[in-house]
Amino acid sequence: HGLLNDLTVLDIVHPPVLTRDSAYFAPFLRPNMQSNRLKDLAKSHLGIEIQQEGESHDSIEDAWAAMQLYKLYKKEWDKFVRETFMGVC
Repeated sequence: HGLLNDLTVLDIVHPPVLTRDSAYFAPFLRPNMQSNRLKDLAKSHLGIEIQQEGESHDSIEDAWAAMQLYKLYKKEWDKFVRETFMGVC
């Protein structure tokens, strides 16, 4: 979630067509086209609570939740990426 920032800081170039970022997947965006927080996506789509207030941030938990979101919507997500970056229907 928000991979572009992480990749930029690490000076890693990764092809957009191979990237699955829950911050930019259209069905996960708010009506105003802004991204939802991973915490909110995990609650609404997976029925789990992550990043609980008062607890330290757990990057492993975040990565796990992001992967679960991808697995849940893999078919639609891959189609979205193909259409967005490759013009393939």
